[in-house]
Amino acid sequence: MRLATNGFPVPPGVCLSSASHAAEPATRADLVEALSQVASPWAIRSSSLTEDTRHRAFPGIYNTVLGVESLEGVINALCQVGSVPDAEVLRVYSPGDPTPTRVPALIQTIYDPRAAGVLFTNNPISLSDSLLINASWGLGKPVVDGTVTPDQFEVDRTGRVLSAVIAMKDTVVDSFGKAVELPPDVSRKPCLGPQELASLAQIAIKVEQLMGGPQDIEWMQDQTGLLWLVQTRPITTL
Repeated sequence: MRLATNGFPVPPGVCLSSASHAAEPATRADLVEALSQVASPWAIRSSSLTEDTRHRAFPGIYNTVLGVESLEGVINALCQVGSVPDAEVLRVYSPGDPTPTRVPALIQTIYDPRAAGVLFTNNPISLSDSLLINASWGLGKPVVDGTVTPDQFEVDRTGRVLSAVIAMKDTVVDSFGKAVELPPDVSRKPCLGPQELASLAQIAIKVEQLMGGPQDIEWMQDQTGLLWLVQTRPITTL
């Protein structure tokens, strides 16, 4: 919401204070009204109230359901993302925090992805002020969860490419969360060019300035070439 209200390209969505509550029959009319304001297909995403701080982040512990297109699908997805993760797993990532009694969720338009990935506005490997960009074809889920080796680019703060390592990206995840194999001639191609990297870097530096510190940004590019920001959180590994 903070990015959207400051003019950054964020896919439209609705925030729910409790995924489980939103799925209940008593709140069905409110849910239908909310969905009427956000184009499908949807991603239903959940997170903890205590994650994504300057000290810790634990993406992937809470659930996400992709490619939802119907009210019934949304209700089923909310029931999935509204469930609290295993208590022992939570204790590892957030020691001392109480087990949550509710899980907030986001219903967000999911665009047909050309490429997506993760960007660090400070390089957590070299600890320099260069930007580190990981990118793959399709949605960024396999980049985040480590099931695909992405392209890796290092760019300076003007957007100039300092280094590029192009990976064999043999699978792509579409907007419905389906993994599809890619032919070798496509998988070996870099999924971002110099101009796209420069544009992404320019947006990311502005996000860093708004948020007041180095950021770990999830981004995607749709089939028309437009860049979108999906999430930003402080970098915890610096």
